[in-house]
Amino acid sequence: MTTMVGDERVFAPTEQKDLCDRLARIEGHVRAIRRMVEEDRPCEDLLLQISAVRAALRSLTGRILDYHLDECIAGITDDAARAAALADLRGIIKRAGLIEGS
Repeated sequence: MTTMVGDERVFAPTEQKDLCDRLARIEGHVRAIRRMVEEDRPCEDLLLQISAVRAALRSLTGRILDYHLDECIAGITDDAARAAALADLRGIIKRAGLIEGS
């Protein structure tokens, strides 16, 4: 289980490293976009770079969501607690604009 309880970790160390590596790559892409704007690069180049960042963020979101479902929610043995955790997750997903609907 990897939920935050007291001093316990949320992510396993290998997962945390992978997520940080992905974020570093995304950060580099965002810095590249800023440089491209400063260099007055063509809009097409900017749009392609922005598209790459959005795809990388979607991939990161999916990875974190999968991890949360597999490592945090799946380990909840109490049915009521698991239902509450899933309801909370649905709310977060909706508020974050990851899905539409009520």
